[in-house]
Amino acid sequence: LAVRLMIACCEEKSAIDEPGLLCLCDELSLYFQIRDDYINLCSSSYASKKGWAEDVEEGKFNYAVVHHCRSGADAAGDRLRNILRQRTDDVELKKYAVRIMRESGSLKATRDKMEEVRVRVDERIAALGGNGRLAGLLERLDGQV
Repeated sequence: LAVRLMIACCEEKSAIDEPGLLCLCDELSLYFQIRDDYINLCSSSYASKKGWAEDVEEGKFNYAVVHHCRSGADAAGDRLRNILRQRTDDVELKKYAVRIMRESGSLKATRDKMEEVRVRVDERIAALGGNGRLAGLLERLDGQV
């Protein structure tokens, strides 16, 4: 919506690649969501600022959880789904949930997906003529993972 509003207010509409910008925004949104979910499960420095394994605590199905449930590991994710249903703040149970996602390869798959989406974001940025500031921001964000 914000991109469409900016485009609508732009005086030089002919110079704007609206579909390209919208696609970039979609890819950026996906990247940021997967990155945030991944860091929340794996980063101790992030945990000290925002909290840790909040999606487990809130019973949310993020990319790693969905991957785990679809992987066939853990009887199609029954153990993990049971933990999510509890909406627990028990640290040991959250550690267990993260461990079974790690053991099933779901955290690695999440990281791989994040990197795959990041490549598409870079391609979109380049196709729109490049943007050094945005590229720099993404590099800094990648450095935090």
